[in-house]
Amino acid sequence: MTRLDSSNWKDYIHQIVDLQQQLSNNLPLGTVLKDTSKLMTDYSISVNDELEDISNSYQMMSDYMLRGYQDNQRDSLYHQLARRLYRVLSNASLQARIKFDSSLAPLLSGRTNNVQPDTDSLRASLESFVSDVALLTLEPQSTVEAKSKGLYEQRFAVVSKAFIDIVVSGQWSNEYASDIAALILSPTIDAMDALTLCASVMMAALLSPDPAKVMMLLKIYQKANDEKLKQRALIGWVFALDKGDYRLFPEISNTINQLLDNDDFREELVQLQMQIVYCLTAEQDTQTIERDVIPNIMKNQNLEMTRFGIREKEENPMDEILHGDNSDKKIEEIEQSMRKITDMQKRGADIYFGGFSKMKRFGFFFTLSNWFTPFYIQHPGLEQIPKEIRKAQFMSSLLSSMPFCDSDKYSFALAMSTVYAQLPDNIKEMLGNNVAMEVPGAEGIINTPAFYRRQYLQDLYRFFRINDSRRAFRDPFTNKDNKLFLDNPIYAGSMHDGAISVVTFLLKRRLFVEAKVMLNAYFDENSLEDNLLAGRIALREGQYAKAEVLFTKAYSMENGKEKALKGYALASFRCAHYAQASKLYRQLSVLYPDKELYPMNEAIALINDERADEAVKILYELYYKDQNKSDIKRVLAWSMLCTKQLEKSAKLYQELLSLEKPEAADYLNAGYCAWFNGKGEEAARLFQQAQSMFSDKTLVDKFREDASLLDFYDIDNTDRNIMAGV
Repeated sequence: MTRLDSSNWKDYIHQIVDLQQQLSNNLPLGTVLKDTSKLMTDYSISVNDELEDISNSYQMMSDYMLRGYQDNQRDSLYHQLARRLYRVLSNASLQARIKFDSSLAPLLSGRTNNVQPDTDSLRASLESFVSDVALLTLEPQSTVEAKSKGLYEQRFAVVSKAFIDIVVSGQWSNEYASDIAALILSPTIDAMDALTLCASVMMAALLSPDPAKVMMLLKIYQKANDEKLKQRALIGWVFALDKGDYRLFPEISNTINQLLDNDDFREELVQLQMQIVYCLTAEQDTQTIERDVIPNIMKNQNLEMTRFGIREKEENPMDEILHGDNSDKKIEEIEQSMRKITDMQKRGADIYFGGFSKMKRFGFFFTLSNWFTPFYIQHPGLEQIPKEIRKAQFMSSLLSSMPFCDSDKYSFALAMSTVYAQLPDNIKEMLGNNVAMEVPGAEGIINTPAFYRRQYLQDLYRFFRINDSRRAFRDPFTNKDNKLFLDNPIYAGSMHDGAISVVTFLLKRRLFVEAKVMLNAYFDENSLEDNLLAGRIALREGQYAKAEVLFTKAYSMENGKEKALKGYALASFRCAHYAQASKLYRQLSVLYPDKELYPMNEAIALINDERADEAVKILYELYYKDQNKSDIKRVLAWSMLCTKQLEKSAKLYQELLSLEKPEAADYLNAGYCAWFNGKGEEAARLFQQAQSMFSDKTLVDKFREDASLLDFYDIDNTDRNIMAGV
């Protein structure tokens, strides 16, 4: 027997999770109860009243059954006790984390227990704030600012404390969850407070999975009139559901199944899944901006950094004389760069992560609730902002028209307060003249459900990538598949078509692992689209036989021939089924007569099928249409080599070697021409040049790959070894 302490609490929690999984897997409740009692004894933990009551109720139920009594409620009672035990175990786990998890310590300010906020008291405080702010309009102007400051400070203290209290409040009863839902949905509290409290419920569920909180978020999603609140609740229950095991609580799946009957709801889930993927590629998008966009803007801007701050560069009067069109070119280049950023943003990219992720070390962000609080200029954490900025029109426009997430708005405002004194006078004047801030194209992005989701997701993504306390919570952006929630079986019955559109989206972004996971969760062997997508993934993974089977099936389906042809032809070629591949490429050539790739591939398949004479005819036709295309020239030269037209082949390879950047294969095949013509020294020189360009193959490897060609020209193994060793 040992005592629970900082050295063993993680093992203790691991055992609790194992017990909860046993309950979800429908293992005997009596066995789990015994193991729970043993766990508590092993760690010297007193059995609480709830656990003792569960054990007594179970024992009584068991005794009645053994005595032969019939009870129609026995099944219901059994599952009720299992659910109660699940919650007891969750609370035990949370209590251990509150006490010993160092990543939680900065948030808890020394507290050692979990106490649920009193809903009546919280409601009274939040409603009082709304009425008191309204009454400020009746106050003398001389007292408004001081009283307003006091009200917002008091409100901030109430909400930030309630946020933490909810996060560590433990398992909720259905009644308590209903009270919190009523508070958040109430029109008598400020909308910002409702949004902040909604976020706290999600964070609580990510700290310790709780079915009552998931059901509460589902209720808010269904009943909220405010679109921002509705979208926060959606993300909240989706993330909480993805991070918990709720099989013991069928009311959750029943509610979701009812929602899944709605087309708009299914589409919303699809869009949310795609937006999460965009969040997770924020670092990649940042690199694109820093590499391709920012340098172009910087080279054309007219400001420079000095040790005294930012100042405008002095213009060179000769530039206007010598380079009169430079100004227009610079403006055009900057506009193109800005359009690229706007296009990325409209697609859903998190274009601001790179810059604002470096601006989260202000003391403001040491308070957990501030990461999820909608931006408002009266926030007590923004007190240090100069009045000139606070009252300027540009700050108001920051609220209404800038497509930043709330966390980044706070970062921007705080950063402005630190650099305001160093700004050039003309910029200060611009701010003072109430110039509004605008981003090109922003009007088409903001104030939509998709934008509200994106804002909140970006707030969450920043927290889970930057905040020092993030490890205490289950990261919704990292799971077994990294980016997916729609692969959860709870959606499987209704989300096939939506999931397939997500697979297509993932493939376009070259996220092949994720695409395969999603497709496997929904794969329908009788679906043309599913077989085509599975075939593409199999080709990508080098599983050519599997790909050929999938494309063959798709090809056999009604309306499948044209869609499956490309993949079927490539898979057959990779499987060395060259006769079949040549037929399929012939069909593609007929369907797409303007695409020379298909007849060229047909010719390559024919060559590999030892029908080079047929290939030469196809390639001559392509060659005489355009004699400058090196790819056609290469295949034609190879086909001639395979048909013993050595002089013609050698001539074409000499033309290829005269290109600015010949390929290694050109030197190799030119070497074959020389060798087969009896020009051994020239062949050796060409082979050595080819060898110097191969990254992972030797001449021995190449001769082995081209063994059939060497056999065709009666080059025996001894000659091959001698040539490879020269």
